[in-house]
Amino acid sequence: MFKKAIFSVSIVTLFPCLALAQDVEASKDGYNHLSLSYDATFCSSNLSALDDVEGIPGSFTLNGMSLNYLHGFHIPVTNLPMFIETGASLGFNNGSYVDEGYDLDFNHNRPTVSIDSRNTLSFRNFNLEIPVFYLYRFQTSRRFSIAPYAGFNFKIHLAIGIKEKWQTMNGNQYTEDEYEWTNAYDKEVWGKCWNRFQVGAGAGVRIALDNKWTFSAQYLFDLNPVAHLKEDMSDVKAHTATLRIAAGYKF
Repeated sequence: MFKKAIFSVSIVTLFPCLALAQDVEASKDGYNHLSLSYDATFCSSNLSALDDVEGIPGSFTLNGMSLNYLHGFHIPVTNLPMFIETGASLGFNNGSYVDEGYDLDFNHNRPTVSIDSRNTLSFRNFNLEIPVFYLYRFQTSRRFSIAPYAGFNFKIHLAIGIKEKWQTMNGNQYTEDEYEWTNAYDKEVWGKCWNRFQVGAGAGVRIALDNKWTFSAQYLFDLNPVAHLKEDMSDVKAHTATLRIAAGYKF
């Protein structure tokens, strides 16, 4: 009777251990990951308030979305859940930068400031990103895991469109001149200041429910400028950084 009790307890405790071992072993397998993300891309340049360089804006934000695919490869030299992730992201974003001109009026010995012009640069961007991340997964329970990751990101700008809109104060009304969308890589219009290829770095964290549904946040910053204009009197660089919030599915 005592031996039967010991055998029963052994069986009861053995099955959870075997199941946990299978979960740990499964966590080392390769995987695919699809996600849809909201992207906030921050653009900033070294322009001062007095600089006026056509085609390169000051600081502003682009808002957009990306469709992301990743494949995780388990690092075979270790039994730990460490992975190399790579894949591709196809994204679109848009936004605008407003530059205002001011007029000083010294009538009646009381100087007043008013806006006499406004230049709006609108941008839309299609890009392809290829990330290479190192990821470590912490399986905190059967249904929940958390995985920090970091690495490099390679971005190809497939197209950047720019549109200008000028508003000039004429009496009490603005007169407007609005141009058509033009390609940022049109050398006759914008010169050679815009780059098609950027290298970036960044990090993020991803949580997974039931080892399927995922939620992640990551921050990427570019190591080379998206635009660089070097002339006799100007050396202007514009850099970008992206905050990406994503929801996805792993399989």
